[in-house]
Amino acid sequence: MKISVIGLGFVGLSLASVLASKGFKVVGLDIDKTKCTQILNGTSPFFEPGMDKMLKIGLKKGLEITNNFSSIINQKSNFHLLFDTYFDGIFTY
Repeated sequence: MKISVIGLGFVGLSLASVLASKGFKVVGLDIDKTKCTQILNGTSPFFEPGMDKMLKIGLKKGLEITNNFSSIINQKSNFHLLFDTYFDGIFTY
């Protein structure tokens, strides 16, 4: 079974990276082609302590990144996780 994580923001990319680093087959999808290219190069599009290291481990273990939605729809035995994390650019706690 391959896990599909749709939406590679704070939650989606973190989850996809951790799952892949633990050996799960994971494909991450985001509509932003520039973001996907950056992620494939091993750099997170946001700051999270340890994220780049976890991402690089996930990529080494087979984390797939795509912006092509049809490529994940055609796969058999998928479990899809969808994330839409709103962020207005200002952290307020």
